[in-house]
Amino acid sequence: MGTTPYKPLSQSVVATGPSLGEPVVPKQLLPVGQATSLAELAGEFAFFTPAVLYLYGGLTDEPLGDFRQTYGGPADVYHYRFPHRLFSGLDAPCGDREWNHALWAVRRHVWPALRDFYLSIMVLDPVARTASQVAYTDVEVLDSLAAAHMRWETRPAVTVAAFGIDGSDRRLVVRPSADVLKHPPRLVRLPPTEAMRRAAAAYAGRAS
Repeated sequence: MGTTPYKPLSQSVVATGPSLGEPVVPKQLLPVGQATSLAELAGEFAFFTPAVLYLYGGLTDEPLGDFRQTYGGPADVYHYRFPHRLFSGLDAPCGDREWNHALWAVRRHVWPALRDFYLSIMVLDPVARTASQVAYTDVEVLDSLAAAHMRWETRPAVTVAAFGIDGSDRRLVVRPSADVLKHPPRLVRLPPTEAMRRAAAAYAGRAS
């Protein structure tokens, strides 16, 4: 799970040295056990989706492998494919829609370091002279586990982190929804910020 096909882009990731990462990071199945809602697991696990980075940012598992090599402790990555649709618009160019049903997770104590690691990534395209950095949005998604167990006594939603792209040519973000059951959080394209335009211009000036 998590290697859904995407269209690679010709760009380079800024790094301080050679990659230490694994080409494909193994994902373990989320140990749901007897839990009847994701909310029950949220104290132990932090849920997120890197779909936008994989589908539109040209990223692979390699940065995740870099993180695991340098973290200094176990940093297992978990996944789960849910029967309900959690997101909208996370479709691969080949037509695969699995990302809309999937979440990844890490242990809660690992999450701050993993989040900050991803947010430190800057992607530069020397041909197009564009710059992009990783961003994220906290969004509520349908608690599919609770829905599957017919637990409707409370609002079946759980907060997850949706990584996106803050680029000098466009921003790709997962927009929150007020009704996660009928209208799941959706991928939207927004105009770039002036700050990222300036960053790309500065990079182009140094590269020329």
